[in-house]
Amino acid sequence: MYGTNVSGFYSGGQWFQPYGRALANEMAAYGVTCHVAVCGLTGKSAEEMLLGVNASLVDQCGIPWKGLARTLEEDGPFDLVMLMAGTNDLPFAWRRKNAAANLRALHQVCHRRGIPTIAMAPPLAPVGDASWCNNRRVLLEDMEMALQGLAQHLTYMDPSIILSHEDPLMWDPDGLHFSQIGSYVLGKSLAKLALELCDGDPASPAHTRRRGLKAPACPVSRQQLALKLASALEEVKPPTILSPCSGAELLKAA
Repeated sequence: MYGTNVSGFYSGGQWFQPYGRALANEMAAYGVTCHVAVCGLTGKSAEEMLLGVNASLVDQCGIPWKGLARTLEEDGPFDLVMLMAGTNDLPFAWRRKNAAANLRALHQVCHRRGIPTIAMAPPLAPVGDASWCNNRRVLLEDMEMALQGLAQHLTYMDPSIILSHEDPLMWDPDGLHFSQIGSYVLGKSLAKLALELCDGDPASPAHTRRRGLKAPACPVSRQQLALKLASALEEVKPPTILSPCSGAELLKAA
């Protein structure tokens, strides 16, 4: 999982509860052994991620992260990459103009290495005013155009079909980042999608696996969520390293 700090930070960046952790736990519940790596670059735009793809990137919190290409080369092999970026491009017109093209280029970094991707749109967040929502709508339209022709290797999803911006349970008080519960729900849903995309022998060629699937509806009811809440919402402060099959690893730059 690679992208902005929406990938797991909340409470003003003081806590880290990546949806990759819930995804890994859900995969393990299905009997699938997996390793989930999470990289969340606070404050970084899609353009900055692309420019630093072969280097190290220091985010706004002063944390060094590996660029996407470095991550793939040094920490792989990977069967699937989930990319969520673009949120930090929305406030700036000059960034928005090229955001979709930059996102396409990031996905192609993975595709050139034979790794399929999931393109996760910037989610519709409670903090967004009318102007922010309109800018997001335009970016999603640009993404739809820019990502055409990549369907063989790419699956598109909008997290907003899983996490409603009108449900305060799913969001941090800042209205921009997912809450612990939101990350948990999203991770469980993404596990189902990842299993469908990576079905069959993990060693099989990427072109034999299914692509272009639509994201699943949220599989967790509020009643189920309440039953699992106590065990699922253990707070983790960065830079804790979590075990491969029960959590996610922070990919810091060496």
